[in-house]
Amino acid sequence: MSYHKAVAELMSFSSNSYYVWKKEERPIILFLHKYLSEADIQEFLKTNKLEKLDLIKDVSIEELRAFKEKGKKQYLTEQINKKKQEIFALEQELASI
Repeated sequence: MSYHKAVAELMSFSSNSYYVWKKEERPIILFLHKYLSEADIQEFLKTNKLEKLDLIKDVSIEELRAFKEKGKKQYLTEQINKKKQEIFALEQELASI
């Protein structure tokens, strides 16, 4: 399936309408081209979801930026250290009870 056919199926309109909307530079078509591949659209049509978006739906924009800027290893190390500190604080609290 080609990209224009995938978009047409997603939008429930004809391929001709896709080309008209693309020529008119409608925002939804610009959005789809910028952020979704043909495989993404096909995945959504088959499953009613996009795994790549499901994986990050609970992650803040700040966390995503930090991950991108610091690199995966450093970011994950920092997150692990934060969790260790939280666990240590909870252990201390429990010990005082």
